[in-house]
Amino acid sequence: PVVATGGGKIFIGPDNGRVTPAASMEKVEGVYVIDRSCLPRPPLSETFHGRDIFAPAAAMIAEGVDPARLGREKDGLTPLTIPGCVEKRESLVGECLYVDRFGNLITSIPSDKFEEWRGGGEKFRVNGMPARYALTFGYLETGETGLVPGSFGLVEVVVNRGNASERLRIDEGGTLVIGVEG
Repeated sequence: PVVATGGGKIFIGPDNGRVTPAASMEKVEGVYVIDRSCLPRPPLSETFHGRDIFAPAAAMIAEGVDPARLGREKDGLTPLTIPGCVEKRESLVGECLYVDRFGNLITSIPSDKFEEWRGGGEKFRVNGMPARYALTFGYLETGETGLVPGSFGLVEVVVNRGNASERLRIDEGGTLVIGVEG
């Protein structure tokens, strides 16, 4: 568990890469590993860090405690590693990083790399199933599978008014192969 400071902001969370994207929007000035003995009471569990470590640390900082008093300083945050994709002549191979609550698949394939690779094409296959490139859901027919540029700069596999995870039987960590239709 760490506290990172920068740009007048404070970030508290696990040092597993998840804090890095938010903190990187600011110039990180200090990173401190939270020493549990600095907390008002000993943590109750090893699994509920949000309740037992992060919330008490945040409360202490909100009361004016200097983040540097919560633990030893460390050099920087652990970077977030996002797998990329493998470009082949007839396909792009990536990974499903996340399935949102609608069943959309957020992939590891950068939108700009896909845009360059697709060369203006619109018809594809995702793990053998037909899909069409579209800028947004609105360009897809109801029930149609699409490849859309997502808000994180990554390609998303979607089904307009449907669930891409169920249709393609893909979950987080699953492999996605996008090939040219035809």
